Amino acid sequence: GRVVRVDMGGPSLTVRGIVQIDFPISRDTMLQRDDSDIRLSDISVGDYVTVEYYRSETESRAPAKVTKVTVEYR
Repeated sequence: GRVVRVDMGGPSLTVRGIVQIDFPISRDTMLQRDDSDIRLSDISVGDYVTVEYYRSETESRAPAKVTKVTVEYR
């Protein structure tokens, strides 16, 4: 989906695909662009990302842990 908000204080990303979801970012979340590691500050509103995460409940879309964010393109 498209990044609609980057919160450095949270830290978190808000991504809008079919629905809008807030993704918490932790120290062990892998952040990548073009197979290179990046920082959260390198991600911008408007970037298209793929987020890999575990859900908090089986029937919920709420993320419990984000494992990887890949910036696909702007």
